[in-house]
Amino acid sequence: MGKKVSKYSIYEKIIKQIHFDNHGVMGDTQIALLLIERYQLGNSASLDSLRKYIGKVIDRTEIPKELKESCVDFNGGKENILIIGDLHEPFCRVGYLQFCKDVYNRFNCNKVIFIGDIIDNHYSSYHETNPNALGGMDELELSIHKIKMWYNAFPVADVIIGNHDRMIMRKAQTSSIPSAWIKQYKDVLNTPNWNFVESIVYNKVLYIHGEGGTARSKMKSELHSCVQGHLHTQAYCEHLVGSNFRIFGMQVGCGIDHSSYAMAYAKASKKPAIGCGVVLANGEMPINILMNL
Repeated sequence: MGKKVSKYSIYEKIIKQIHFDNHGVMGDTQIALLLIERYQLGNSASLDSLRKYIGKVIDRTEIPKELKESCVDFNGGKENILIIGDLHEPFCRVGYLQFCKDVYNRFNCNKVIFIGDIIDNHYSSYHETNPNALGGMDELELSIHKIKMWYNAFPVADVIIGNHDRMIMRKAQTSSIPSAWIKQYKDVLNTPNWNFVESIVYNKVLYIHGEGGTARSKMKSELHSCVQGHLHTQAYCEHLVGSNFRIFGMQVGCGIDHSSYAMAYAKASKKPAIGCGVVLANGEMPINILMNL
């Protein structure tokens, strides 16, 4: 009895070519999504089975030494930071976690920053909430469950505190409850090695959530390179160059599920920019990466 041939075998040469073209740094999920989009495989392709086949092809495909050496060394002892956009768990888009993991590996990142709003706290919003939505404990427990997957992927990270993250603290303040009564974020979410901060600076680049405006306006007002999230429909990087300085403002994409009830307030808004960012080579090279949808 002959060996069973995979239905994806007709794409083997194409998979190898993509693998070569990207110097072996493109993940199997990204290649699978590229094939599905390029060849309109649609429902005929199971993402999981296609990923497994691509993984087998990659495992038996050797990247020539000279091709590996021609790839830009994004590390070289320098700090390469992955910036993960707003998650709003438990309402994060399916596939966004894998996308961020692939980007981390592709650019040889060695530091991770969540740019804020890792949880949504819809049940506690100051705006009208969905009457059919999850209750407070149910939403929190589901958020903790989903955050655990992010924590397993990135066990050490800085987390910028966003306006949705601090919702409970704001409610406590409204009720005149001293902050001493409130647990730390990492204790509630079971993320002991995550560092929760309002803002942080690495290599003269400021990382904030962004409630005060755009990355562009912050860069100009502070004359300081700035990376921020918060604005779900924007993803760009703008440079400002003077006679004695060069700075940038990067607005990173997000990872929200726009179809969820928690995002109903933005139904009439523009489509969100689903993506993340990297700042490479000790703050010298900012790049926005959008997710293939």
